[in-house]
Amino acid sequence: MSQVGSRSGTAYWARIAGINLAAALAVTVVFSGMTLKTPAGQWALAFFTSFVFSTCIAPLLGYLMPRLAPWIWCRMTFPFNWAAIFLTMIVLAVLGSIAAIGILTMIGYLPPGRFLAWLYGSLKIAIVVTVTAGSFVTIYEMMQARLRETTLALRTTERNEAEARRLAAEAQLASIESRVQPHFLFNTLNSIAALVHDDPAGAERMTGQLASLLRSALDSTATPLVALDEELRVVRAYLDIERVRFGDRLR
Repeated sequence: MSQVGSRSGTAYWARIAGINLAAALAVTVVFSGMTLKTPAGQWALAFFTSFVFSTCIAPLLGYLMPRLAPWIWCRMTFPFNWAAIFLTMIVLAVLGSIAAIGILTMIGYLPPGRFLAWLYGSLKIAIVVTVTAGSFVTIYEMMQARLRETTLALRTTERNEAEARRLAAEAQLASIESRVQPHFLFNTLNSIAALVHDDPAGAERMTGQLASLLRSALDSTATPLVALDEELRVVRAYLDIERVRFGDRLR
């Protein structure tokens, strides 16, 4: 729920606008007593009144709840956190209702002397609808925030694993290069090429010795500790290769 407060984009406010419209329509149908036989003019007035109320309340919920709910959630335990969130929604419903009645009075839809009567009569509906819609939005945004956090953590893990594989490959290559220097490899291949025509058996033997060295270099990245006889075998292969290259000069 820590990232709910960061939701201020177009998609978020589009959801708030959709919920606002749906709430106004629901209040018109459920609480205003409208039927199929009700004249269209009464339907329009009832929907207009509901829409003014929902429009005054929904932005308060959309703007304040993503900021207040995480703060409440982090400082209180269940069920006190939800009780505090519901109480906050009720306060916002009251404030939005006061604003809506003020707007309807200013435009002449309501007589000035009916302010308290309308406030008293509308609070029950406003609180029920606000808590219902606000709870839905809060739970939905909480799930969205957790999904975003999980997705970000997964992508971070995948990126770290890819970086670790890259570093491991570079380390393996560096280990191989430290054990079999490129110039040694090239010189050995040149020696094998020189022996192919004059001493095919020696060329074959030297190829096997080179393969043994390369295999040892590759295996050492997985098992850094080797048996002494294996290490001596690798050393003998190395010396045999150098003896072919240097002949009697090698002591």
